[in-house]
Amino acid sequence: MGQPEEIVEVHEETPWGLLETSLRSRWRTKLKKNRCSKDCVKRSVISIVPALGWLANYDIKKHLVGDFISGCTVAILSIPQGMGYGVLAGADAIHGLYASFYPLLIYSLLCTSRHVSVGVASVVSLMGGSIVQSLGTEFYTMGPSVGNFGLNSTLESANHTAPHDIPLHFRVQITMAVTLAVGVWQLLLGVFRAGYLAVFLSDYVIKGFTCAAAFHVCSYQLTLILGLRNVRQKNGPLKLIYFYYDLFSQLHSTHVPTLVFSLVCITVLLLARIFITQNPKVTKRLKIPFPTELIVIMVATLVSYLMDLENTYNIKIIKHIPTGLPIPQPPLQSLIPKVFFRSFALAVISSSVVISLGKIFATKHQYKIDANQELIACGTANIFGSFFHCVPASAGLSRSAVQEAAGGSTQLVSLISASIMLTVLLLFGKYLEPLPRACLGAVIMVALLNMLMSVTEVRRFWRVSLVDASIFLVSLCATLFLDMDIGLAVAVFYSLVVFAFRMQYAKVEEIGRVRNTTDRFLSVKKPTVERIPRLKIFRLYGPLYSGNAESFAMKIRKSVSNSSVSTKESPLVLCGKALPEAAPLAQTDGDLEDTILSAGYDETLTSELGEGIPEAKSPNGFLVHAKQGTSVVVIDCSAVSFVDVVGTENLKFLAKDCAKNNLTLAFSGCSDDVRNTLRFSGVVPRSGDEVLSENLSTTQGFCVRPYESKHVRKDKSMFKCGPYQARKIVYKDARIAPGGLSDIRQNEMVTEEGEVVTPWKSLKTSVRRRASDKLRSVECSGEYIRKSVVGVFPIFGWLFHYDIKKNLLPDVISGCTVAILSIPQGMAYGVLAGVESIHGLYASFFPVLIYTIFCTSHHASVGTFSVVSLMTSGIVQTVGTELFIRRNASGYHASNYTDTVMDLKDIPLDIRIQVAVAVTLAVGIWQALMGILRIGYLAVFLSDHLVKGFTCAAAFHVFTSQVSLVFGMKNLKQRNGPLKLVYFYYDFFAQIMTVHVPTLIISCVCIVLLYLTRVMINQNSRVMKIIKIPFPMELIVIIFATLISYYMDLEGAWGVSIVKNIPTGLPAPHVPYYAIIPDILGRTFALSVVASSVLISLAKIFATKHRYKVSANQELIANGAGNIFGSFFLCIPTTGALARSAVQEAVGGATQLVSLVSAVIILVVLLALGKFLNPLPRACLGAIIMVALINMLKGVLEVKKLWKVSLIDASIFMVTLLATLLLDVDYGLAIGVLYSLLTFAFRMQYGKVSVLGKVRGTEDEVDEFAGARVFRLYGPLYSGNAEAFISKIRRAMTPVPGAARVASSYLTPVPEAEIPVEPASNGSVESNAGFEPDLEANAHTGVTRRPSTADQRRNVSTVVDGDGIHAEATSLKPLSVIVIDCSTINFVDVVGAENLQSLGRECKKKEIKLALVNCSEPVYNTLVLSGILSFVPRDNFYKSVTEAVEHLLPSDHDRL
Repeated sequence: MGQPEEIVEVHEETPWGLLETSLRSRWRTKLKKNRCSKDCVKRSVISIVPALGWLANYDIKKHLVGDFISGCTVAILSIPQGMGYGVLAGADAIHGLYASFYPLLIYSLLCTSRHVSVGVASVVSLMGGSIVQSLGTEFYTMGPSVGNFGLNSTLESANHTAPHDIPLHFRVQITMAVTLAVGVWQLLLGVFRAGYLAVFLSDYVIKGFTCAAAFHVCSYQLTLILGLRNVRQKNGPLKLIYFYYDLFSQLHSTHVPTLVFSLVCITVLLLARIFITQNPKVTKRLKIPFPTELIVIMVATLVSYLMDLENTYNIKIIKHIPTGLPIPQPPLQSLIPKVFFRSFALAVISSSVVISLGKIFATKHQYKIDANQELIACGTANIFGSFFHCVPASAGLSRSAVQEAAGGSTQLVSLISASIMLTVLLLFGKYLEPLPRACLGAVIMVALLNMLMSVTEVRRFWRVSLVDASIFLVSLCATLFLDMDIGLAVAVFYSLVVFAFRMQYAKVEEIGRVRNTTDRFLSVKKPTVERIPRLKIFRLYGPLYSGNAESFAMKIRKSVSNSSVSTKESPLVLCGKALPEAAPLAQTDGDLEDTILSAGYDETLTSELGEGIPEAKSPNGFLVHAKQGTSVVVIDCSAVSFVDVVGTENLKFLAKDCAKNNLTLAFSGCSDDVRNTLRFSGVVPRSGDEVLSENLSTTQGFCVRPYESKHVRKDKSMFKCGPYQARKIVYKDARIAPGGLSDIRQNEMVTEEGEVVTPWKSLKTSVRRRASDKLRSVECSGEYIRKSVVGVFPIFGWLFHYDIKKNLLPDVISGCTVAILSIPQGMAYGVLAGVESIHGLYASFFPVLIYTIFCTSHHASVGTFSVVSLMTSGIVQTVGTELFIRRNASGYHASNYTDTVMDLKDIPLDIRIQVAVAVTLAVGIWQALMGILRIGYLAVFLSDHLVKGFTCAAAFHVFTSQVSLVFGMKNLKQRNGPLKLVYFYYDFFAQIMTVHVPTLIISCVCIVLLYLTRVMINQNSRVMKIIKIPFPMELIVIIFATLISYYMDLEGAWGVSIVKNIPTGLPAPHVPYYAIIPDILGRTFALSVVASSVLISLAKIFATKHRYKVSANQELIANGAGNIFGSFFLCIPTTGALARSAVQEAVGGATQLVSLVSAVIILVVLLALGKFLNPLPRACLGAIIMVALINMLKGVLEVKKLWKVSLIDASIFMVTLLATLLLDVDYGLAIGVLYSLLTFAFRMQYGKVSVLGKVRGTEDEVDEFAGARVFRLYGPLYSGNAEAFISKIRRAMTPVPGAARVASSYLTPVPEAEIPVEPASNGSVESNAGFEPDLEANAHTGVTRRPSTADQRRNVSTVVDGDGIHAEATSLKPLSVIVIDCSTINFVDVVGAENLQSLGRECKKKEIKLALVNCSEPVYNTLVLSGILSFVPRDNFYKSVTEAVEHLLPSDHDRL
């Protein structure tokens, strides 16, 4: 206390600076650890070739016999499986045997798993065979010119060809290329450390996928079993339905001898499986699995040879199996590009199976595996095998299980198995040539029974979690009815969406303080909880991100508005500025400390109580009165794992609203990452912590103060404020009787007897309750009818209460202004959409009428939009080419357009109009369906930074599409597909000499005029204050350009392209060409999503600004109905336009009467003035579009702002931007959404884990409970992080010297940067190889805490162990209790529950008590339904950590 305090300067940090600091620290640690020594070289070599590590320490006496027996057993299994799956992979039986030999050699040397057996696998072989089938016919048709392979699209007959109809050498070449591509993908994933991605293939996704894939495999074996040779295998969606249709139509031609032979084999295999393999009494005696498959194959081969089954009964046999080893041969290079991307899904599945199996056995046998090294090993094995005619290899579940069960303990098993396979290849291969193919089909079908029976898993998932069951069913059905690669993609995407959906609706509750405590805070709904005067505390269980930020802020606004006092009665000191004085108020029931807001920092607060008026004088002289109502709104961020840019923007808006109402927005319990994000984004000042407190206990004495000093103490006082700086959070010694479930049983999902209601029963109860409430609300009254009508037709809600005096004049002026903007934009975007300008004007009239009737937004202006028009033109170009070729098939050489689509100008106008109108109808259908099905919430997954990156890149695409018009280059063709911008600009510069100079001069003049008007008038605040409304330069340019073109005859005299034909009047209604709807329905989904998200975003922006509500689903219905109606009048797709909507609101428009006024003016143009615009140069429209896109193009500068706040959000922006630029608009959007979901799941996967302790003296001195460890996970416990979290606890269970010293205060962890990190015994700092990425480590300018006096007396040195848990070198009492604080876990899925069960099982064996505290209702029910009560007694569920530790620790333990 008497020592002078050390001062350190505070430096401003940014996310990039933190990342740079972290990387430098890691590199320094790495360099120190990897010094040039023998041990360093040894570790490096072993990390590359792990086999050297276990071979050098191999225990011959202990392991050799078990490994030898296991190796022989695995080899016996590998022979029939290799032959069967080789045929399944589209090659021949011998290639399956090759895959059981060559890859095994490489994998056993490079892998880290001791029990995984690599070779052929059913699902991998089937997916490889699918690729062989789809490409084989094309390869065969190309014949000898294989160098041109891949130039033409797959022939139609490829969908109707069986793999065995394709010559074997063609199939082998494709198989080798696929194996190489799979190996390259796996190697790349391993090198780039992407092994963590395997967790996104959760248990229920994998089980649903493998079950459906097994059904695919069994289906295709029916042709072998039934002896049907004319049933063709299909490709693409619904291929199983087509396959079974052909199968049943040809069932009469079943080959009876083949069927009889197959049934005999299946019967023998099933009987052996039931009475031998699955009989525990028999397996105990045999010790090793009975080789039924091998015996069946040997007997079948012998019978076929002796009875000559091929010639006598026409049973198909294998025929040719070469003896010896193949000569190394590289795969065909021309095939690699064709199969590379198709092999990605196969590589992902293969990798996930290897990693999953490796982790299962590693957990069981207590050793570590490296997922990235497994990927490298498997990838290298496949690359090596591709040179020896191997099919793709992966881990085999049955072989791996047999290897472990037979006693194998190292990868010497694989080497022994490979030696036996080598003997078979060299000597015995030719003896298997008479083997009937039907026998292989029977072996495969019986082997897949377990995978098929996994469909019963849905019952378990259904009982525990309906959400997880839905993921399983979606994975199963998508794989069954679509295709395996498409099904896998759909399942992964659906699981990510469901995960984000769970987090979007994360629990938000108002919390208060438990009576007679100072450090316990629970929901105010609890009877023992009281609100703290002048504080409103809200807790969010989950991240604050784009999916839930808006709804979270709205909930706070709604709650505060119901309880806050008026502005006149709520004085507050905000950042050192005195607000109006308040009237006296009676004394509150709470403690004086809890009701006074202080404005000091270190000085002692002096308060006087007189006449019931608590008041406090701060050192700054401000007088602050304690009052009833809300003065401070506190957001408890202890359960918030991260905040993204959209979350910070919503917090800014919330802070502004609070400031307007004399309320302070404060934050408590922020992690380092959250605290930095709030500072970098400007939500809280960087220079101080006026609105940050360490935990809720200090928040009770919360202060608002100015921050003037540039220096802070070198301790944690920078996170403390007011009189509670030195306050102790005392551990209460009062015992509470067991009954942690008493609060839980109050919820509707648990009966009074403690029986848990299943999710399905709970769902039915909830639906019934909602339906009954709905029926009760139905009244036969005028008010109810009025509400119902207004709900369907919102126009009647504001039209009958329209304030003519207040709104009519602004609405009329705004409507005229919007119409003036809509005319040039409609014409320009009509041309951009691939049709004529008149169709853009139609779209500015017809859909607007319908939208006005159904919409809930008062300010959104619907019509043409650049990005939507661009995406429409892409579909028009692609589908228009197909339709044109279809119509002109006779006498037209379609091969001229096999590589690229036709240019828009070459497609007849009537076809373009038909396709564009059909696109409008399809978009309207999608939007209406989304609105009717109430899935408007999905728009939140298109986060702000994602949409900005997409629109910026799409704007550049639109800009590029106008280059040919502006430069007058008529021969410049538009490209389609990936890299189309690169190809376009290559063509542009190659043809730069063909620029039409008169057109370029017109364009430049228009661009200069438009840009100068934009900068000097419309964006000049001084000018806009005078003229009030934007200057309509676009309309003036169109008028003057039309007049000049007419009088100077620019088309005839100068060759300038003009609009030419604009019909006068309204079009007669036409039914869209519905025959092409099925062709474009899937292609228009991305377009409808973009249109919907733009409209909903605009509507919400203006609704938030003007304080009214909009319904996202009603907006979808309104826009969809408008597009459907407009499709009957030759309109292009419409959505909300930012420029027109902003003008509508800026000019003063308050209702949708603006749209009606605008529509009337557009109608006048269509009826009378359209023909006068015929001479308008097209270059003028191009110039208008280019200038209109300037603001959208400037959106690229947004990355600077994002970079300062969040590197991850900036990466989402950049990935979306680059993907849209380099690939295409629809591809870019899909990649952006997928990458956004992956980063979200990645953030949650590496959620923060803390070890909680007890305060010893002050909050700076925290000790762990002796004999107990308390863990807290910040975020959900799901498939992505469950294994890592449980493994962290397992490592804590391992006896190690040293009592843990944790980086946390009691129930509120302290930032890890404040724990001094000392070198370990070897002189290096051990890395944090645990749970979360080390990006924010030492984020607070390197501030460290001085060791306490008690530490110095105990001679303690703090270190960081491999789990990221801080430990000190003192003696440790035996661990007897593990407590998991579930207060910040918002949900648990099936995988998380299973991992907790396995932890409970281990704790039970080791006689360690496992307790769960603060479980929410959904978490408790999920755990109980999963069966955790078998390992964690019901009495071990507690309401608090305090209670759990008191009751579970033995009485003789020192509780510190």
